[in-house]
Amino acid sequence: VGNDVTASYAGAVTLTGDAQVSSTGNGAGVGLTLGGPVDSDATPRSLTQTGNGRVTFAGAVGATNPLASLTTGAGQVTRVEGGQIRTAGDQTYASRLALGAATTLSTTAGGDITVTGRVDGNANVLNLATGAGNVTMTNALNDFATVAVTSANTVALADANDLTLNSSNFGTLTATAASTLTLGGALTATGA
Repeated sequence: VGNDVTASYAGAVTLTGDAQVSSTGNGAGVGLTLGGPVDSDATPRSLTQTGNGRVTFAGAVGATNPLASLTTGAGQVTRVEGGQIRTAGDQTYASRLALGAATTLSTTAGGDITVTGRVDGNANVLNLATGAGNVTMTNALNDFATVAVTSANTVALADANDLTLNSSNFGTLTATAASTLTLGGALTATGA
């Protein structure tokens, strides 16, 4: 999508090879919206977000066939409204990650989930599942609402405000909140 242009694609997207999606510009409402589900074909495919604009995933990503990986660059906004991003391998967000609905980020083959940009939970629950993979979301400007970890090895979370941890299973956990850290369920740690 070109500079300061809004575009959308309402249909389902099936990746038949590694792909890039790009949006440039930062005006109000500017960006690219993928309105339907985004899946790989029978072979997991990588998706890379380029440009400096906003890309909105309004449908689930990888729900039917997981992507190989998802990577975003710095200076972008990735908005998740479809409730799920599922990859076999790593999810790497150097951009701002904004949740427009309760969202599950998961990896099926032990990939890591790393967000170096800030996470805007927007009062939505964030569920994380990486199996043997790690989760790192330590930007000082993160504003989660509630986080639950279904499975992960090492989890590191930081929140600029309040953070609520629902029932979670992990190897080790480091969680900091500038205000209140609330345990909303059982925490199970299996690591040292």
